[in-house]
Amino acid sequence: MWDLNKLAVTLKELTPKAIKDGKWAYADGVSAIKNRLTLFVKKFPEIAKTYSETQVIEAYKKYLKDTTNFDGTISKYRRLLKYFLWRAEPDGDTSSVLANYLENDMSELETVHPVDEKEIDWMDEII
Repeated sequence: MWDLNKLAVTLKELTPKAIKDGKWAYADGVSAIKNRLTLFVKKFPEIAKTYSETQVIEAYKKYLKDTTNFDGTISKYRRLLKYFLWRAEPDGDTSSVLANYLENDMSELETVHPVDEKEIDWMDEII
């Protein structure tokens, strides 16, 4: 099981100290993040059992990279950390960018693609 306090501190440290739309900090305080993580674990218990704290951190790092523009600025589509963890949608549904990243993007990161020996030989011939 995740150490929620430690994970909350790490996620807060990774979050840029910027303000979204001139109104909201991208990360709340550690206790608010911990509460959000506690609710995430309750709403998505299978995901919380399946993935490690390290995978959560890597998913968040990937999300931060994916939502950073080429010039280094923050994309307008980046969610606040609390909504990255989970969000109650207007239609009553619950969504989680974290859950999506863990279930989809992390499996891509963990997939090891074997190197074709013919490809290596072909590349050696060019050099």
